[in-house]
Amino acid sequence: MTTTSTARASNSGTRRARRVAVEPWLPLEKDYQQRNVAVLQAEDNSIYRLHRKLIALRRRHRALHVGGYRPIAANGDVLAFVREAGDEKILVALNLGPEPTELIFPADAGKGRLLLSSIGDRDGERIERALALRPNEGVVVEVGRMGREGT
Repeated sequence: MTTTSTARASNSGTRRARRVAVEPWLPLEKDYQQRNVAVLQAEDNSIYRLHRKLIALRRRHRALHVGGYRPIAANGDVLAFVREAGDEKILVALNLGPEPTELIFPADAGKGRLLLSSIGDRDGERIERALALRPNEGVVVEVGRMGREGT
């Protein structure tokens, strides 16, 4: 993937390379002017932005980088697990299938707040007892703190 919409692009992220445009050694895709890093950086729901948000979440939540891992039993095409560190619990749920589905929380799981959806339109949503997942959607949910923090 090129960094810009020009056919000549720098070959690394160094300052010197940014000033020197070089001929790419591999052929460019036909749609390189529409699919490049600069375009993805400008789009609100691009894969670039999703990755940046995921990296920021990992840095902000201790459970996501040092927490224990606990798989959650789920039906169908759902992969779910919890990462825990201290009193912080983060649920990650991935609907890997083409149909919408729902993940039911155990009665003692408490409430949650959706931190991130791979689709990009549900951040901050409150989760009570069931988590609706759209086709091919992944979510990150902070579980169990809503009662204590009032968020």
